[in-house]
Amino acid sequence: MNQPSSPPPPLTLQTAGPEQTRRLGELIGRQARAGDVFLLSGPLGAGKTCLTQGIAAGLGVEGYVRSPTFVLMTRHQGRLTLHHLDLYRIGGPEEAWDLGLDEQLFGDGVCVIEWAERAESVLPPEALWVELDYAPGEERRTLTFPNAPERYAPLLQSLAADYESPGLGGVDAGGSDSVATDVSGADSGGPGFVDADAGGVDSGGPGVGGVDADGADSGGPGVGGVDADGADSGGPGVGGVDA
Repeated sequence: MNQPSSPPPPLTLQTAGPEQTRRLGELIGRQARAGDVFLLSGPLGAGKTCLTQGIAAGLGVEGYVRSPTFVLMTRHQGRLTLHHLDLYRIGGPEEAWDLGLDEQLFGDGVCVIEWAERAESVLPPEALWVELDYAPGEERRTLTFPNAPERYAPLLQSLAADYESPGLGGVDAGGSDSVATDVSGADSGGPGFVDADAGGVDSGGPGVGGVDADGADSGGPGVGGVDADGADSGGPGVGGVDA
């Protein structure tokens, strides 16, 4: 008798800047399936639009993807249709539903919703939440995937494995580094990662910066893009102000 599969454990990844956040989105977009729904939450400037741009690139969408803050919803064609919604300006969950949300959520494409927490009560439970937030260091961000439905277990396993590969989770071409952590907050210690002991102290692996025990950024040159205050600092491939 087959035992029911358990949902994947929460996963937290840390990126060194906008370009790595976008690359993480590309990994998601390449593996996204018809019917996938990604719900992005987090403060202003945390990287929601940057992650969405990566998902679009991974889906093969051509051109620049902007946050639809004023139009609320845009559609882009790649190998699957990308429905991109921004709920920052809605007055409540009912207003989101009036936008025709059901068509976007239950269609054959991929749906990405920024500021999804503003309509949480009407969103489907079988969606993948991505909680973005600031991390120690000017451009570092954390991306947490909590309580993921079983549908997304292969995706999360792939993200964790890929982010331990040199050039993805390790040092990129710009010299920036990233950190992946498990649910306990301990460093996963893959190649190119910042190694941390149980106390969270940077072990100072060769050529790899990171976060010291006091939370100070010891990493390499930062990646341009969206500053902590939400202003565009002109990073490669990332334009505009992040939502």
